Amino acid sequence: MKPHLAKRRFGTKSTSALAWLLAALGLFGAWACGQDSGGPPELVAEGFGAESVGGAGGEVLWVTNLNDTGPGSFREAVMAEGPRIVKDGAEWPAHD
Repeated sequence: MKPHLAKRRFGTKSTSALAWLLAALGLFGAWACGQDSGGPPELVAEGFGAESVGGAGGEVLWVTNLNDTGPGSFREAVMAEGPRIVKDGAEWPAHD
């Protein structure tokens, strides 16, 4: 008679439990990533720009014309002092 050789089984209880554990952790991770942090973006910022204030709490300036200078121009909005958010308030042609 041939000696009985034990076959390696991959369906054992320990590997099955490990597979279920990994699946549960994966589902929990996917759920956790989809949750809102609940705080304003400036309070949860990470990385290089985490300390920058940007335009937070600043004045909103609208660019309403294509003039080089004067009220409503891009130059005036960029040269303004303090925190600001510059928004485009017109439909511009793609080219002249």
